[in-house]
Amino acid sequence: MKRVWKLFMSVSLMALTMLFVSACSDGGGGGAPSTALKGTAAAGAPIIGTVFVKDSKGEERSEPVEATDNGNYSIDVSGMTGPFKLKAVGMVGNSSVTYCSLATADDLGKNINITPFTDLIVASIASQVATNFYSNGDPAQITTTAIATQVEALTNALTPVLQGMGISTSIDLLRASFTPNVDAVDKMMDIVKVSVDPATTAVTIENIIDKSKITSTTAGGTMTGTLTAPTTAQLTDIELIRDGIKAFTDKFASSMPLSPYTELKALFDETNFMDNGRNLDNFLQEITTDGSVIGMTASAPTFIEFDSATGKALVEFTVTLPKNANSTEVIRWRFQKTNGKWYALGDGRILDIEIVATAYKMQATTQQNRSVYGTGIALHVDDEFKTSGVHHVTVAGPGLPSAGVTLYQQISNTDSNSRQFTIDPNGMDMNNVYWLAQDTAANDSAILAAFPAGSDSNLPYTVTLFNSINGQMDQYTIMMTKRPYTYAELATAPFATLVKPATLADLAGFQLNVAQTITWTLAPGTTSDWLQVQVWGAANGEYTDKSVDLTDAQTSATATLSGSFTPMAGSVWLTVDDADKRMLSTSINGN
Repeated sequence: MKRVWKLFMSVSLMALTMLFVSACSDGGGGGAPSTALKGTAAAGAPIIGTVFVKDSKGEERSEPVEATDNGNYSIDVSGMTGPFKLKAVGMVGNSSVTYCSLATADDLGKNINITPFTDLIVASIASQVATNFYSNGDPAQITTTAIATQVEALTNALTPVLQGMGISTSIDLLRASFTPNVDAVDKMMDIVKVSVDPATTAVTIENIIDKSKITSTTAGGTMTGTLTAPTTAQLTDIELIRDGIKAFTDKFASSMPLSPYTELKALFDETNFMDNGRNLDNFLQEITTDGSVIGMTASAPTFIEFDSATGKALVEFTVTLPKNANSTEVIRWRFQKTNGKWYALGDGRILDIEIVATAYKMQATTQQNRSVYGTGIALHVDDEFKTSGVHHVTVAGPGLPSAGVTLYQQISNTDSNSRQFTIDPNGMDMNNVYWLAQDTAANDSAILAAFPAGSDSNLPYTVTLFNSINGQMDQYTIMMTKRPYTYAELATAPFATLVKPATLADLAGFQLNVAQTITWTLAPGTTSDWLQVQVWGAANGEYTDKSVDLTDAQTSATATLSGSFTPMAGSVWLTVDDADKRMLSTSINGN
């Protein structure tokens, strides 16, 4: 995964402004043609992914929703037959999400949203989990009367929050037009979280600020409990956090802040700041020397936690870098309110940690008995500034052994810029991937048992840090967005295809001290991530390599590898990310 913004997860917030919320009017056509279904796919922040529509005869169409679309979609359904089922699949921050919606033929050319609220409307009409209804449900259940009944029931359940946020209680949450990051409807999704149990369809609607909730034992059933409205002070605090993030990015709008960074330092909690092992000086040094941040923008945050009593919050938001071909990165910040001002504390971690599903495909190789395919879990742990004092960590969670996997900090076998943690305690094998299956489907049943459907997204892993005498130093929960592919799925997984070099003969033609160009094609729904080229000579120590962080849509890269030896072997590794942020590596390997 791209590391560009791992440095950028901390800032303090001081902006003082009152909350402004605007009631959303029922959506009109907005100029959309009468043969289109259009609207907004969001969940407190825009969904980045794909929107699908399926008609009453089972025909399905889809359109991608990019970060620059701000959640807006439009799909031409000419020739299709209503009523329609809709589904948005993608990412909100670092969470993999799927939400459904529905529409009648009368909704063509009008606004139809896809949100957690519309997902609940679908589940309540169908009396089953919305995604199951999208796959196999009877579209005859989608009627104007059924929709109106469930829209009204949802509005009644949310009335205290609607009133508290200045939203009309006559709003139609299925059809009301809204703008992510701006309108009160989207801000309400920051506060009100909806969940439907995939096994029982039990519904919970919770106000994350005060933990008040209403529940029903089945979708569409009678709701019990009381959902309280947020106070003006609570809404103001949330708005201050939003405005503070924007205040920070505005300082990089057209130029780089200069030392001594007085205005920047005024935004930080200098004492408690910690982000991936970076103290404040490390952070400021890195971010103010990275030219790609100029002109950056940030989405409004999605609130993961918010405790107004203690003045603590945890949020995620997406940064977009126009100077880096609009590449995006998800940022997670913790906040503390002190003396009426909000300060972000970074991620609070003394190590750089990332856990992600990974897989590889050998497009060509000279070695015998080398696995063509592999699938596993990459455990990235790094002490970038070599100051943590951590000797080893254990990682426990789905798909890993019950005792977890231990990774050891390798001091002597890593470059001077960081200290990587690897599974081999001696550092001779620098592997940090726990492989679940290689060249066989024998372990697929175990993979599917460890990551069952419905529980295979947004998976928690416990990372425990130890010193050299095995004393526990800290413990973190790290989320993995999606389960690894099974071996059987790798044959159709969206690996990139290397075009140059495409074969071992192409690789053998690479030269040192001459610009070489690598080209590739991307599968739909994937984004480029990272490229590495390595070359070896015949003698011990004859080696050179080049690594490149790629922009999302990049399909070629040119670099010069320096060396005074004759190349005898080499490799090209290209890594892309799928829609669920799983890493897929394609290689040509001639060593």
